[in-house]
Amino acid sequence: THAETGYEPPDPELLDIFLEEARELLEALENELVDWQETDDDSLAVAQLQRTLHTMKGGARLAGIAPVGDLSHALESVFESVTEQRIDSSEALRGLVQHATDALAQDIEKLSKDSWDVYDERLGIIWNDPSEMCSPGLPGTTI
Repeated sequence: THAETGYEPPDPELLDIFLEEARELLEALENELVDWQETDDDSLAVAQLQRTLHTMKGGARLAGIAPVGDLSHALESVFESVTEQRIDSSEALRGLVQHATDALAQDIEKLSKDSWDVYDERLGIIWNDPSEMCSPGLPGTTI
């Protein structure tokens, strides 16, 4: 267990399987987000987003990648709240969901390129200083 975050490193074989699936799921998620942002009737687009995020969450948790599973679960919960009309599909919500989805994609990309230790160390930095979550390449992203 890493002292900074408390996460166990994932099984390398499960990580490889998950990353292959995650790339496909991210592509689907991006397309579904465009559909959601372009439609007035959100119900079908939201349901598809929930399914994709549920699959991402399950795969991440099975592979032992709790941070990706947790973020996927949080996004899935947002769309559940939209479905149950507890929150509206506002422009602000759409922007927040896009930012969170970008963070999810960045996490998966980092896991593809870096070792678990590098990824886990980055999570420790973010947890200790949340402003580190914002990429310098994304103008206007502050916490």
